[in-house]
Amino acid sequence: MKRLLLLFFIATCYLSIVNCFAQDVTIRGKVSDASNDETLPGVNIVLEDQKGTVTDIKGKYTLQATEGKHTITFSFLGYKTKTKEITVEKGKEIVLDIQLKTDAKVLQISTVTGSQYEKNLSQETVSMDIISSSLIKNTNARELSEVVYKTPGVQVQDGQVSIRGGSGFSYGVGSRVAILIDNQGAMGGDLGDGKWKFVPIENAEQVEVIKGASSVLYGSSALNGVINVQTGWAKETPQTEINVFSGVYDNPKRKEIIWWNENRTPWFWGGSFNHRQRFGNLDLVVGGNVNYNFNYLQNADERRGRISFKTKYTDPKTKRTNFGVNVNLMNENSTRFFLPVDLDTFALHKKDGSNDKYTMTMVDPHFMHFDKKNNRHIVRGRWFNIFRDGQGGPNANSNLLSGEYQFQSNVKSKIFITSGVMGSYGFSRSNLYTDLRTTWGAAIYSQLEYKPWQKLTLVGGARYEVTAVDTLVEATKPVFRTGLNWEASKTTNIRASWGQAYRLPSVGERFISAEFGGGIQIRPNPGLKAETGWSAEVGLKQGLKVGNWMGYFDACLFWMEYTNQVEYKLSFEQGVPVLRPRNIQNSRVAGYELSLIGKGKIGPIAVSIFAGYTYSYPGNLNGDSTQKNVGTYISNMFKYYGRMDNADTNKVMQLRNKHIVRFDLQLDYKAFSLGTSVYYNSFPDKIDKIYYFDALFKGLYGFVDKRQGGDWVMDARASVKIKKHLLVSLIAKNITNLEYANRPGVMDPPRNYTLQLRYTF
Repeated sequence: MKRLLLLFFIATCYLSIVNCFAQDVTIRGKVSDASNDETLPGVNIVLEDQKGTVTDIKGKYTLQATEGKHTITFSFLGYKTKTKEITVEKGKEIVLDIQLKTDAKVLQISTVTGSQYEKNLSQETVSMDIISSSLIKNTNARELSEVVYKTPGVQVQDGQVSIRGGSGFSYGVGSRVAILIDNQGAMGGDLGDGKWKFVPIENAEQVEVIKGASSVLYGSSALNGVINVQTGWAKETPQTEINVFSGVYDNPKRKEIIWWNENRTPWFWGGSFNHRQRFGNLDLVVGGNVNYNFNYLQNADERRGRISFKTKYTDPKTKRTNFGVNVNLMNENSTRFFLPVDLDTFALHKKDGSNDKYTMTMVDPHFMHFDKKNNRHIVRGRWFNIFRDGQGGPNANSNLLSGEYQFQSNVKSKIFITSGVMGSYGFSRSNLYTDLRTTWGAAIYSQLEYKPWQKLTLVGGARYEVTAVDTLVEATKPVFRTGLNWEASKTTNIRASWGQAYRLPSVGERFISAEFGGGIQIRPNPGLKAETGWSAEVGLKQGLKVGNWMGYFDACLFWMEYTNQVEYKLSFEQGVPVLRPRNIQNSRVAGYELSLIGKGKIGPIAVSIFAGYTYSYPGNLNGDSTQKNVGTYISNMFKYYGRMDNADTNKVMQLRNKHIVRFDLQLDYKAFSLGTSVYYNSFPDKIDKIYYFDALFKGLYGFVDKRQGGDWVMDARASVKIKKHLLVSLIAKNITNLEYANRPGVMDPPRNYTLQLRYTF
């Protein structure tokens, strides 16, 4: 295997060197959108002899050609191809700027997460969903978890995220889905969990979700997928947006569960701002967010404020080099609601929790350079600090330092290479575990995309990583990925992919020793092994056009295998209930997903749709070993499409939702807008015995009986634009006032109303 990797990297280096040989005369210029003059990165530029290049992040290109007449072609998915005849004279540089017109047959949605460079969504070899900034703003999402919950196949349970049933619930430690901010990991250094409220979503251009194993490019925690928040940069015209909101929680249907009185109704308020401006060669982005929540859950109030800024300076002489630093700071004071008194009449009353005061700091230096052959060199780093004030007791302090060098090259417009090396070092102290805990890691990776002809893309990649926790050094096995995308027609793309992944247990999982609640003790397990797995899928993406409305219908079949999954198991040690993480689960998750996205006008009304349905069967191969047989597993997948009998629940993993529906519709007419969001989660077939332990969740049996059919939740919104810059919106969430809980023990919000004012100039 090591020889295979060595040969892979030698080939990559050879192709990069070949690309560095120049020809006689330089052709340079930029490519932009004819409708708005915005530059276009990733445009294919090819001479008649198939020698070519692609535009860089600024839409610029440089191409070498010999003396004489040439035909040069500019092509980009979603735009009409343009061909120019040019005559090259020896010693004379040619400047050729091109504008491309959009192709009304194809919806343009760009993504960077799957390949780490910008490309059209339909060209990806893996399933991806893109959540636009407009959907984030229109629904007044206050943190990242609210954003990704709108994605087909994605479930969020009290901070733990699962994609297509690939993860269960484990409060506060570890994640099988990597959370990124601008392509860099944003997971806590010691607990390895996602900090949803820390992500600067007020500056998000879009949120990109990869479904399936993604460790080749993103390493540990990408076992089940990736969530990448792409933040924006300044454009030619300065932009400022201010958003303020205030809302109130309605009373639940059952008055007996209310803990507040009529003089003190739970409510919330907050706001955010974002400003982007270019000062000559300096780009500046400044944003901030403040939130106060007097919670519907007793003694679970939260107050937080965050501010961030991004800078990028471009070398005025060459325009090929830029560098800067990004900073994100947040202060949070929250009381956590772990457990209710019971799950019936005291479901909103706090039994156990904590009072936490956090300060989080993230500093990201970055550097990018395009050499004379348009090869891209990227250097980026990150310092992520999480400090918890013990308020008289022991403090917790987690630090994670990471750095990466990445090289990207396009060889003759047929081969795109992304290679890199990265390293990290972490050190943490906490009252939850003993002593100073240190971690370090180093990795090398490479991914190659090959276009043997224009309509077919082949992808292959590999990664090797070495990590350590304290003195324990672990070398992961090399992981690989491969895939293809075939453009069967102008509006039809067929894809297939297979990829391996792994997840290293966090410091928290290995060393936490604390009391959880109800007298239950959490005990460490330093000997936890790494989780491994792979995922595969085949899919079809079909472009649609109805009048001036365009969209994509997507259908795919997926299959995931996981080994040594970590789960907390309840046992009694010397008469004391103990939770301890263990490598005990081997699972197989397969199913299918159907989705529809689109936007445009149908008659005078602008219509935007983001919807999907996912079915996944989370087979437990330890609980029922007969399912290791593929035929038996597939038979059960169809047999147990509906609810399972209690006697059969050993066949599936706990706390998985087999059926997930997501639907969002936005209608715009002149100054008026209407929208609705619908969510459905089927109730888990299996809930582990720990949750039926009365000291934790009293009354769970009754709660389960009421929820057998799953939960349908509906939101609605209406807005009107006043004058040019001011938008006023009224948003009602959970309009049927359903009493439900995504995670046993924490009830989700009752019906609530929000008034939002958004001012843009």
